[in-house]
Amino acid sequence: MKVLLLMSGGLDSTTLLYKLKKGMYIECMAFDYGQTHIKELLRAEEICRDLGVKLHRCKLPSIFTDCCLVGSKPIPHGQHEDNVVPNRNMVMLSTATAYAIQHDFDAVAYGANLDDANGGFPDCSKLFIQAMRDAMRFCHTKPIQLLAPFISMNMTKKDVAVLAYKLGVPIMKTWSCYKGDEKPCGTCGACQLRDKALCR
Repeated sequence: MKVLLLMSGGLDSTTLLYKLKKGMYIECMAFDYGQTHIKELLRAEEICRDLGVKLHRCKLPSIFTDCCLVGSKPIPHGQHEDNVVPNRNMVMLSTATAYAIQHDFDAVAYGANLDDANGGFPDCSKLFIQAMRDAMRFCHTKPIQLLAPFISMNMTKKDVAVLAYKLGVPIMKTWSCYKGDEKPCGTCGACQLRDKALCR
């Protein structure tokens, strides 16, 4: 199977890359949508380069303008509604699907997990994933699959972290923080969820 994986450079997408690479041909796509934590793309490039996996970097137009992860709004501590980038996953999955169909991929994959779905990110839920799967069956003459194995297997962030350790994922190379500073802030929702998951 030939799969195009949405790659953010974070723990989830990197772990999914390591998981899928064991039995499939994988290429990755990383998105620049104006995020403050653009540093994640540098991590994605490094991880893919180390694995010898082709990475496509895609710059989206300036459509995300009114949320804290894009622009100058302060990033709140912990999980917060302002961390939701409107329709981001649908835009990225649709863009990746268009590319994937043109280049004979069988599926598009992304690393949403159960904590994302339950933590206020509706575009990581089972309902959203099923709706996207249905749409992708009819978006072209050739149907294409959507893989979201962490959701399908009811895996939490902690479960993903356990799998990452098992697969030998270079966890310290991944980046989850919503801020693009030199070191993770430790206070944003992404940092808190990651730190809790990695606590062994």
